[in-house]
Amino acid sequence: MIKLLDWFVGLPPEATVFTVAGGNTRKMEQIYKVVLVDAIAQGWQAKPNEKSEVFQATDIDDLSDQILEILDDTGFGIEYEKVRVFAYSWQGKQIKSKLITKPIPSNNQNMEVNAIQALATANISMTGEVRRTLATVTDSNAKLLELVNQLAENFVDAKRMQVKAEQERLAYELVLDHQDMEENQNVKQDGLQLLSQIAQTIFEQKKASGFDTESLKEHLKNNPSVVDEFISDPDIVNAVMESMARGSVED
Repeated sequence: MIKLLDWFVGLPPEATVFTVAGGNTRKMEQIYKVVLVDAIAQGWQAKPNEKSEVFQATDIDDLSDQILEILDDTGFGIEYEKVRVFAYSWQGKQIKSKLITKPIPSNNQNMEVNAIQALATANISMTGEVRRTLATVTDSNAKLLELVNQLAENFVDAKRMQVKAEQERLAYELVLDHQDMEENQNVKQDGLQLLSQIAQTIFEQKKASGFDTESLKEHLKNNPSVVDEFISDPDIVNAVMESMARGSVED
């Protein structure tokens, strides 16, 4: 507002009363009035119907400062963009006027500012949401990894128990097979011994009656399977047992 101060300095000495009107169109309303003390000393008085507020200024510098301060307080450049200052003599004669302007920021600028603010707010909110989401995902991944590790350990333990059980089963089967082989071997040996005893008894009995026992012995030696047939054939076993029983009675 240096130009306004220069304008005041360039006014003639009789310019002692000033009015300020502001607005956004050609029609401006008077805002206030500033009067130098020289005008009051010369006899200036406010009109009875004066509606605007009146200020007093000691000199041109004080006048300029007061006008600029009141312009700021009344929203110049925010609520209205045009101000016209009128200079009068103390008798009311208009001497000069000065138009000053201060453009109000357009709606587009306000919209841009609002858009930037909204974008910044959205970015801050999104950053916070991403941070919370990342924390949730990290926690979920940690829990999932812990679950996978637990499942892997359980699987290994289960496989270990399964292998152990399989080993025990195989060992048990081997023991049973070994016992069966021993029992079968023992049964076979017992059967052979029994058959030998039976055959010996029969041979002795048949020998006494003239039976050719040597031919029977030779036949059994050359055909070992006959012994197995004897042991597995219940009729032959019964016959041998009956023969042994008769031999025992006769004795």
